[in-house]
Amino acid sequence: MPEDGIAILAPLILLCDSEAISFHRQRVAPTVEAQGKVRSLTTNDVLSVLESFHDKENLRLNLLYDLESEDFVDELAHVLSGHWLKGMTLYHHNSTINPLFSIDAPTVFFLLCSPRNILQILGKETPKGLKNDYVTWLLILNTKEAQEVMMTLERTLQEGTHIVLVAKGFLGSMDVFYTRAESRRVISFEKRHKLNPRTKTGQRRDLNSRRDEYLGQYSDMEGRKLTVAANDNFGFCALGGADPDGSVRPLSGVDLELVNTLGRTLNFTYRVMRPADGQWGNPLPNGTITGMIGMVARREADFAVCFISVTRDRVAVVDFTYSYYRSVIAIFSRAPRQRNRALAILSPFSPQVWICITLSVLTMGVVVSIQLKISDFLLKENSRWTLQWNTFNLFRSLVAQGNDMPAKHGWTKVILVFWSVSCLTFSASYSGMLTAVLAQPLFESPIESLLDLPKAVKEGFTLGVKAGTNIEFLFKEASDGILKTTWDLFDHGDRGRSFVNDNVTGMKKVLESDFLLIGMKVVCELLSMKLGRSKFHIGRDDFFPHSIAVPVPIGAPYKEVFDRVMMRMVEGGLISKWKEEEVRKVSQRTPDSVASSRAYAITLKHLQAAFFIMIVGFVLATVVLVVERAVYDSHPWRIFQLIK
Repeated sequence: MPEDGIAILAPLILLCDSEAISFHRQRVAPTVEAQGKVRSLTTNDVLSVLESFHDKENLRLNLLYDLESEDFVDELAHVLSGHWLKGMTLYHHNSTINPLFSIDAPTVFFLLCSPRNILQILGKETPKGLKNDYVTWLLILNTKEAQEVMMTLERTLQEGTHIVLVAKGFLGSMDVFYTRAESRRVISFEKRHKLNPRTKTGQRRDLNSRRDEYLGQYSDMEGRKLTVAANDNFGFCALGGADPDGSVRPLSGVDLELVNTLGRTLNFTYRVMRPADGQWGNPLPNGTITGMIGMVARREADFAVCFISVTRDRVAVVDFTYSYYRSVIAIFSRAPRQRNRALAILSPFSPQVWICITLSVLTMGVVVSIQLKISDFLLKENSRWTLQWNTFNLFRSLVAQGNDMPAKHGWTKVILVFWSVSCLTFSASYSGMLTAVLAQPLFESPIESLLDLPKAVKEGFTLGVKAGTNIEFLFKEASDGILKTTWDLFDHGDRGRSFVNDNVTGMKKVLESDFLLIGMKVVCELLSMKLGRSKFHIGRDDFFPHSIAVPVPIGAPYKEVFDRVMMRMVEGGLISKWKEEEVRKVSQRTPDSVASSRAYAITLKHLQAAFFIMIVGFVLATVVLVVERAVYDSHPWRIFQLIK
């Protein structure tokens, strides 16, 4: 345990004004020797600066120090912890800065370091948790050091970083500078007021009001030109040809209406750039980020639009605005084709039912013949009814033609009554189903869900998806379950068969071949209207509901004003209105055929199976005639017995 009683990352609870005050120290052995001596700062100077913010009761303080200021930090920590702060965390400047709390309130990171280490800290890749509108970086330097630091930071600082820089003069007075983002995307330091630690005079500023003032710059961007990353996406982002500067011309779509409304409201213009790989984008295991998401993450674009889904992987590298749409994924296939009507008259019953009926007729013929033989033996009679004759009469009952079987005995009457009731049931069911089949055509079984895909692939269908989208990564990253099973169904040997470059190509492949496309339901539904809605089938079971939003760089200061404007657009129904306008445009250009509901006559196509059966009957009768003639020629007495 160090002499000051503060262990590494261990909390020290101090009692002050009957409240529990905590502060932590995070120590990491330095790898680079801090350069320069500590400036002639006193605890009074620091207290004067911090007390100049009259919302200090709500502040969290994080103090980053280097070797040269270590002794001063120990003294300052005890003074501050016994003062008015909620809590304080100490970090060595070479350590990894991970806040011990969620930053959802004004938070100050006070850099008590040499200028070199200050520039090193602010030049590092800041953790996402610190790229936050609530974070303010506080620097206290002498006048010379302040000028050097400001000149460097104005060239290297990322937009959205809030810095309060206090420059201490020879006589102890302090000039306070704030960062400001100018319309041409240049970060500058603006002198706002003075402080005098000796006389305790100076303007007191609220960090909350300072934050609002900083963000207020983005409520009017003064005609600033932003860069927007986008891809072609039918109905949502239609793009034209390229301009000399490499940008592309925006044409129409829901997303472009959204950008135009943002531009009019916040007073900015924009140019559209396509990503080089044409993908929506995702972070890859090798650390690269593809597509539009990569452009935004690298700050090559100020934001992106193209119906972009919010996913866990993307949230790790960019921020997303307020969601303006809720989407799902669906399976698109060609409309089921009509089944062959050659055997339409057999379709009312399943094969199992037909087999059972046939066996019933044959079995009943045998049973009745045996019963007649027994009856003749007991009653000393000689019946003329043979097995063939009994079976044929039972078949006549089945097709509602009656029968010539005598009902002299009680057992015969019982059998015929129950057989007639069964035949009536068969006949009525067949007639009703046949009428329905002839009136309503039969179609192939449609593909409704992910569970139907393995069977479809076995039958020769190819499963497809748009390459580089979150849908591909959804299946690719699955480790088990139906998503993993579906991923294995794609053709990974020839990616060109399964992974298409755009939805238009995918939907055309659905019509031209046995191809199934998994895509965004609303986007592909608009495409199906353009190509002919009746030609497509959309799976009944959609899946993976998710939000659609606009990605912006992490810590982008204009995100909050984007959120406010987009929330008003959604609540005002503008997104729904723009979508309906796109639907109307497509519907007017490509009127889809609607099946007529009027009655129509039954054609030869409907009854072709009946004629087939008739022809088969004639052929079989001819064969039987030939067999009988042959038997008669060789054994005349046998044909007599056969007829008997």
